[in-house]
Amino acid sequence: MNRENRNLTVLEVATKAPPALKPGDVDPELAQQFENACNNFFLEKGVKEEDQVKRVLNTSFHDNRMVHWVDCNRAALEAMKFCDFMGEFRSQWLDTHWSGHINSELHVMQQNKCPFREWYMDFYSKSLLLKGTPNEMSDKELRKFVYSLLNPHLKSCAKQDCFRSIVDLKAWSDAPPLEDRSIRTEAAFFRSTKGAEGHSISGNGASSNNSGCCNRNGAGSSADGRVKPPPLTADERNLLKNHDGCFICCEFYIGHKSGNCNGSYPDGTSYKELTVNDARTAATKRNKMFNLKAKFFLYNAKGKGKAVATATIEEVGVAALAGTLDYELDSDNLSPSTILVIDALILESLH
Repeated sequence: MNRENRNLTVLEVATKAPPALKPGDVDPELAQQFENACNNFFLEKGVKEEDQVKRVLNTSFHDNRMVHWVDCNRAALEAMKFCDFMGEFRSQWLDTHWSGHINSELHVMQQNKCPFREWYMDFYSKSLLLKGTPNEMSDKELRKFVYSLLNPHLKSCAKQDCFRSIVDLKAWSDAPPLEDRSIRTEAAFFRSTKGAEGHSISGNGASSNNSGCCNRNGAGSSADGRVKPPPLTADERNLLKNHDGCFICCEFYIGHKSGNCNGSYPDGTSYKELTVNDARTAATKRNKMFNLKAKFFLYNAKGKGKAVATATIEEVGVAALAGTLDYELDSDNLSPSTILVIDALILESLH
């Protein structure tokens, strides 16, 4: 039965007596609130462990059904520790399969369009209701569970090494909001610059044309059939950062950032994935000094790579040809097929 359709009890908290439950039904949330309030009362009043259940039984229950339950089982209940008493209380007054129902609810709590922080706090709070039950999850299990429910854009960010290297659950849950806010800022700007018919328009009202952004799966369409640009990938963000680019208009060496961009997202019908060549073309077009810094990677036989250095094109090219590069590897399982992968830009610059 839905919480809204039940005649739930009211929890009253006082300073001189243990928390009280007024007549009505109890659900898992109210049971947890009651337990927390009782523990706080015991701590503040210095109630001894052997007296805790007695104090609760004497004053906390105002529902006739609960009063009758206490009268019939007082001796057995008073002999329990408070934590054991709460287990018996839940068994008596919650639905028979309440923990299974909560577990099922958690499995369908997709993040979708909800901000990560708001969604995660709701999810984590509900998961805590399972504490002490067969469905209770460890931090590792909870983290894997949360990851499976993230929206596609945030899930792709969570695959990065900077996320995977975080061990502590609290620290890990603090990382996604930064990426989430960045993605939402771009989406909000896109919506604010759309014309009446759903077109992406620039500051002067003309359609913005740019071939620098990518044509990726997941790009939506407006009401008139025009393709909307999807969010930038992590690689495209890094490319724009390294070459004085703007996350809004997707231009390189443009002289502004997304915070003061007067343009708009480009037309989705002409999308192409951002490449280093796009950045070099923009630098030439705008008479800017092209950023020669580039990362290079070492790949093992399984195709897993690691960024191991940052150097100029000339440094990388000469070192690669001379075979004098040193690497720190995550694995010693390397085969003769291990290769150095350098951007096409580097190879072209050596010609």
